[in-house]
Amino acid sequence: MTTPSSGAKPTSGKQAQTRSSRKKASSAQRQKAAAAAAAAAAAHARRRRRLLTWGGVAAALVVALVVGIIVGSNSPDSAGDQALDTSVAAGFPDSARTDEAVVMVAGDAQDPVSVELFLDLQCPACREYESRIADTLEELVIDGRVELIVHPIAILDGASTTQYSSRAAAAVACAADEGLFWEYQKLLYAEQPDEGGEGLSDERLVELGTEVGLSGEFETCVSGGAQADWVEQVTQAAAERDIRSTPTVLVNGEQLTGGAPEDLVAAVEAAE
Repeated sequence: MTTPSSGAKPTSGKQAQTRSSRKKASSAQRQKAAAAAAAAAAAHARRRRRLLTWGGVAAALVVALVVGIIVGSNSPDSAGDQALDTSVAAGFPDSARTDEAVVMVAGDAQDPVSVELFLDLQCPACREYESRIADTLEELVIDGRVELIVHPIAILDGASTTQYSSRAAAAVACAADEGLFWEYQKLLYAEQPDEGGEGLSDERLVELGTEVGLSGEFETCVSGGAQADWVEQVTQAAAERDIRSTPTVLVNGEQLTGGAPEDLVAAVEAAE
């Protein structure tokens, strides 16, 4: 029989059971804490992945936005910031001058729609408008669907120190007599002077005429101011029709309100 050592107390079965239960509870708590820590770590990792993903998406959107801004800034919003296309479509008819306008119509046109364009060659809005619709308008004329009637009026002489509106209108009248009104007025728009200045000189007007193939008679016409009275007549006739601003476009006598090529096409189709 074994005798207990001095100072030691015998351990009962109930006490041993209590210690065992405590150990099991402590182990369960540690396991629970470890599981919670692992879950927290996993959740943190998921949140980090989401942040990284959305950060990448945001960066991509910023890049796309910047690219869009750059592309937009390089897109021509107005003709004043871009070189004007001075080419004319092949097959565009020669011009002919009447008492109040310059007319261009295809030789085989059958009952074309009348499109009247009132313009001032000093007018920046006229330049912008033509830059948008010229290709469409030329196509409509070549196809025989439109008779183009242009009234080059002079209502902006006060915007230059040399009555450039009147001089330019007289010059395009001289060009019209040689069949090259449309080609020549495109060059004038391409070199349209700023308002408030002297405008193009008569010498420069003649030089531009030479570039489109106008003859020596054109130089005489411009230098001598041969069409000054015609310009006054055209301008007065426009005023009598209550034309007060440029550009003004009439399709079979009805004023066109939209400034886009599709607006012109829609008006022509409605009038056909």
